[in-house]
Amino acid sequence: TARLKYLDIGVTVLLGAPFGSLNFSGPGLFICAGSGVTPFLPMFKHFDVKGSKLYYWNSFENEIIMKEFLDSSLECKFFLTQEKKEGYGFGRVSKEVFVGSYDRVYVCGPVGFVEVVKKIFPDVAVLAW
Repeated sequence: TARLKYLDIGVTVLLGAPFGSLNFSGPGLFICAGSGVTPFLPMFKHFDVKGSKLYYWNSFENEIIMKEFLDSSLECKFFLTQEKKEGYGFGRVSKEVFVGSYDRVYVCGPVGFVEVVKKIFPDVAVLAW
């Protein structure tokens, strides 16, 4: 997604169909990277997510999608991997950043990101897309 801005006007882009599905089954911990926040947005808008938390990774602050909406919808922690800024966590996803225990974890992002999250929560129902 980030590379689209570097394409010349008129270039043909082939897009594949979306894969997988992610259904809301109650409040929990939401973990995503980049555009992986997208399937969570309607959940935050249409369901009661009280008690849920969002941990959201991006390379840079200006890549955070709908930050104001997210901040007003649930408790959020934002992480950056390519710049250090006050008020943001820094670095890649790791077990050390998660506080508390969770019965339900939703995750969406690149394959490697999702696999790391599944390893961090081996005893929890991880709902991944």
